[in-house]
Amino acid sequence: EGDPCGECSTCQRIFIGEDSDVTELDGASHRGIDDIRSLIEHVQYAPTQGPYRIFIIDEVHMLTREAFNALLKTLEEPPAHVKFIFATTEPERVIPTVLSRCQRCDFRSISNSDIVRRLDQICEQEGVVPADGLLDGIASLARGGMRDAQSLLDQVLAFAGDHPGPEDLDRITGRVSQERLEGLLAAVDSEDLAAVIAALSPILGGGTEPSVLTEQIAEELRQRLHSGVSGGWDDKDLEANLLAQEILQETRQRLRRQDRGDLVLELALMRMTTLRGLVPLTASTSPVA
Repeated sequence: EGDPCGECSTCQRIFIGEDSDVTELDGASHRGIDDIRSLIEHVQYAPTQGPYRIFIIDEVHMLTREAFNALLKTLEEPPAHVKFIFATTEPERVIPTVLSRCQRCDFRSISNSDIVRRLDQICEQEGVVPADGLLDGIASLARGGMRDAQSLLDQVLAFAGDHPGPEDLDRITGRVSQERLEGLLAAVDSEDLAAVIAALSPILGGGTEPSVLTEQIAEELRQRLHSGVSGGWDDKDLEANLLAQEILQETRQRLRRQDRGDLVLELALMRMTTLRGLVPLTASTSPVA
């Protein structure tokens, strides 16, 4: 019926990768026309167990145009016993002639609450007692990916044992503590350039990557924006936050191209510190009679 029971022999063979009727191909490492021609040669063979032969191509957008064209004829007239499943994170890179012959299913990211619930189940099964905030922090970093969340949890447990806390997550990811992050942003809000440098220098000196700190600051500003909009921020606070986030977006791009990431981030924070002192253009323009 299409719903795996997880117990029958067919399910067990698929789970361990021994079912000859299910073939999975990594499009990133088998992206050429010869790889696709080899796959097409196996399409003609009938299934040995179930009613279908299933061909799964992961990261299908990595296939070359020649490979896509070689596959197109089979997609136009597939044998009745064959089903193709294409998986991709970049559907816009799949050529239109292939997309038009597919039934598209978009999968959304898993919610943070569902990730936390699953991680909590894993901790309970493993006899682990996580401190408050740890699982929420992992879920936030995973950005909707359960596999990434479980991988992060494994790393934390390997590092911290059976009683991990948010500080352990910060250590393995290179992030700064919430306390130090709030101290840095308090210096920015104070419009004191010397205080910003004094707060930033020990953070970068302690080994925190500028790109990681930039992501933390951006996420904190985003959360503040959401709270401020619902809490009735005035126009000045709102504009300062939006401009700061634009500066951080620009900083992200520059960090990918520059060797001195510490200087790039330092200059960005100094620009953010001066935002509230800027005079809007509309305020300095006299009305015309």
